[in-house]
Amino acid sequence: MICIYTTAEIKKAEIQEEYVQG
Repeated sequence: MICIYTTAEIKKAEIQEEYVQG
């Protein structure tokens, strides 16, 4: 299984992490 992360997906993941960290 190959996962390709685009810059948009990475930025979205970072934003989600920021919300989780609060």
